[in-house]
Amino acid sequence: MYDDWVDAVCQQMGDLSNCSVIDTACNSCFFPFRFMEKGARRAMCYDRSPTNAEVVRVMRDITGWDVNFVNEPYDQLRHEIAGCEPADIVVSTAIMCHISDPTYYLSFLSKITRNTLLLFSKFSDHRAMTVTYSDVNTYTNDPFPICFDKMTVPSLALLKFGLKASGFSHFYEIPHRDTWLPKSWYQGWRAFVCGK
Repeated sequence: MYDDWVDAVCQQMGDLSNCSVIDTACNSCFFPFRFMEKGARRAMCYDRSPTNAEVVRVMRDITGWDVNFVNEPYDQLRHEIAGCEPADIVVSTAIMCHISDPTYYLSFLSKITRNTLLLFSKFSDHRAMTVTYSDVNTYTNDPFPICFDKMTVPSLALLKFGLKASGFSHFYEIPHRDTWLPKSWYQGWRAFVCGK
């Protein structure tokens, strides 16, 4: 599934030899390493969990690719990742669903995306521009108004408006394939390639 997403970005970008990559919430840092394998010249990955630094270190030792990890989360009050510079390709997978205000986050993604954004999150089919929230998560202890991180679900209408308003000229949903995880496992989750 992830490889299909990477391939979709590569088809839009073409030659990656001069491209930089940022993953805004990398977890195990799959995407930056895969884009390096496809020819990207530089990759950075950010995450709030410091334990991911060890995963990146091991992967760097195995692959020899110079992927850098920064233990820095998206700051929901400042609407930025401290020190994060723009890149040609930006990856945002399964993080918008943990952001209390996805509109500011989408604006941030646009600011750091030079060319292509890979976006994976949960979206509703609601026809109005809405955001719905699940219960408040207790493991992060984030204060109001940034405590709604258990499941934030913007509508597709809001996403499409936000992409256009923040400077993306085109975007498309990567169609689900039978080789992916069953669609029933992640109702409402969608992957998009968004270009400038």
